[in-house]
Amino acid sequence: MIQSEIRTFKHEDGTFVKAQKVTWDSWKDLQFYHPSYNKAGFDRLAALYRDYTVPKYRKVFGQVILYTLPEGWKLPYLSSATPKGEIYDSLTRLTVLFEENIRIRKGKLTFKTPEAEKVYRDLEKQGCLVCVKGDRQRIDLLPVGKTEGFLSEALEKAKMVCDAGFFTMDRFDLRTAYDFSGVPVGLCVKDGKILHPPLFGREVLLKEKGKPVRIGKARLEDLTVKIDGRVFRHGENSEFCTRPEKKKTPKGGIDLVIVNNRMVSKIQGGESGIPSGGFTVHLPYDPGEFASYDVTYEGLENVEFAIQAGNSAVINGKEITEFRSPFYDYKKPWKTAYPPVFYLLDYEKDRAPRMILGSDAKDRPVLVWIEGEGKFHDQDAKESAGASLRESARIAKACGIVNGVHLDGGGSAEILLKGKRELRLSDRDPDTYEETERAIPLGLWIP
Repeated sequence: MIQSEIRTFKHEDGTFVKAQKVTWDSWKDLQFYHPSYNKAGFDRLAALYRDYTVPKYRKVFGQVILYTLPEGWKLPYLSSATPKGEIYDSLTRLTVLFEENIRIRKGKLTFKTPEAEKVYRDLEKQGCLVCVKGDRQRIDLLPVGKTEGFLSEALEKAKMVCDAGFFTMDRFDLRTAYDFSGVPVGLCVKDGKILHPPLFGREVLLKEKGKPVRIGKARLEDLTVKIDGRVFRHGENSEFCTRPEKKKTPKGGIDLVIVNNRMVSKIQGGESGIPSGGFTVHLPYDPGEFASYDVTYEGLENVEFAIQAGNSAVINGKEITEFRSPFYDYKKPWKTAYPPVFYLLDYEKDRAPRMILGSDAKDRPVLVWIEGEGKFHDQDAKESAGASLRESARIAKACGIVNGVHLDGGGSAEILLKGKRELRLSDRDPDTYEETERAIPLGLWIP
């Protein structure tokens, strides 16, 4: 049985915050949910960049080109063999085409080849390419995959649905041609099956067979990676290369680039850029051709449920007062970037909508959504203020969480019970101030 309650908390500065607490009986009920692709998700991301992100950070951005592939559209003029190696993904090939052929001169876009300009204009006419101009004289490419949809589309069949972990979204999350917006990043396990691998050394909420929920760690290097039936193990027949330890792979050999559980490229000679939303299998030998590019993982068969996202909020009943999981500091650009780049880093002060998933004293699931302020309008403290990570840890504990981690928050944060939201989304239309749901690639639900 699912239970929900809305609670109001007061911050030390006198502002208030609303929180929705949802509980149910068993971890077995909780499953991962992949929303169906919806083109409207691309349109809303483009609108977010046009109405909010670029206007707010004009000095950071150049000309931001957001693009996606139309349904049934085949990319012309570019074979799978490119300077980036053999590329098996159409969106990556399109990114390579734009990287090599689009330039900016005196504030205007120029094209090295008529083929590249034709592709650009065709996508623009079909509503699959939008250019938003910032102040810097450069091109910022933002490819958007066909991986995102709306949680509200599950409303007819879901008892509960909410957002899950982080995913690549911002322009600065995409550091190689292989990256695109809409890739879940972080471990996801259900009944021993690894849906997405662990990345970036962040904490994991783990429910193992016959054991209570705990906050632990999981490493990609300890797993077995399989591609087309071939087995790869770190330190035995290959090296798994990830951020933030490395930006590029070692010199020589063969690189298999993995993004969103697919091998997107095979590169000879090494020294290839490691994707932000994935990893690279570096080999000292050529494995030959592959009939399938799907990637699977083994090594966590004893785990009933696991998710890896943000910093822990509560561990063994103790509020967490500092970062225990690593995050990229965009104020230190010399460091190797990895998502999410624009994560709010002041643990005590930076407020936002928050999501926390954890267990109570009886090891039952508890989910908390902390409502934040809406974008675009100053409501003069009339709206729920959101919470810093420190404040959200206090709220999580007050809601009965004994062991819990932060999920993705911000504009993605939402809980729907039988299709209805009890709190408000922070993403809003700039003219009407109506809520605008953000498309995401991965959620959690109870069907």
